[in-house]
Amino acid sequence: MKEELNEGLLFALEEMAKEQKEGNVSLGLLTKAVENFSDRLTEMEMKIENQKPPEVDTKPVTDLLKVYFGAIKNIIESQPKNVTHTKRVQLFPVESFKRDFYLKVIGMILKWAVILTIALVLVRRVITFV
Repeated sequence: MKEELNEGLLFALEEMAKEQKEGNVSLGLLTKAVENFSDRLTEMEMKIENQKPPEVDTKPVTDLLKVYFGAIKNIIESQPKNVTHTKRVQLFPVESFKRDFYLKVIGMILKWAVILTIALVLVRRVITFV
């Protein structure tokens, strides 16, 4: 029985050793692939850094745009414009000036009321003295 157990353990150890070797080989291959990929990536980064964008001359396009915008502006300016004149009499002020309007009106009414009251009092006194 001990021999069978020893043979079983030996067989298990040999299988584990084979799997370990296969794992080491695949790990080595994977490491090489990653290094290869890293080298390619650095090469591509270097190419991108050294690459310059092409120079584009936009002057003809801007000249055309100026010409056409000028033409559009002239067309718009040459069209007739509708001008409407509105004339109206306002009995009450516009919303934004209501407070100022009523202060002035009430101030004038009070001023004339005081003047008339003083004038009437003076006229009565003059009449009573004469």
